[in-house]
Amino acid sequence: MGYERINLELPESLSDYVSRMVAEGHYNTADEFIRDVLCREMARNDIAAEANRIGEAVLAGYQDFAAGRYIESTGNFESDMALFAKREAAGWK
Repeated sequence: MGYERINLELPESLSDYVSRMVAEGHYNTADEFIRDVLCREMARNDIAAEANRIGEAVLAGYQDFAAGRYIESTGNFESDMALFAKREAAGWK
């Protein structure tokens, strides 16, 4: 993994907070603190994106069900997929 140096200026209140986190032993350096905050933010955004994708999939499933685009399961995945393909090819009639 390559690294790139980023220089930034912080307002005094943020700088004091970073310094306090290091002084209290939560982090060894300010760099370590900033990296951790950025990694947590990136993970939070990934989780939010996944939750959004799941919500969209649930909504699409509900819309399919409401429109009659579903099958009654036979309990066998391969049979269900064949039945699903047959109903879909017939326009869900």
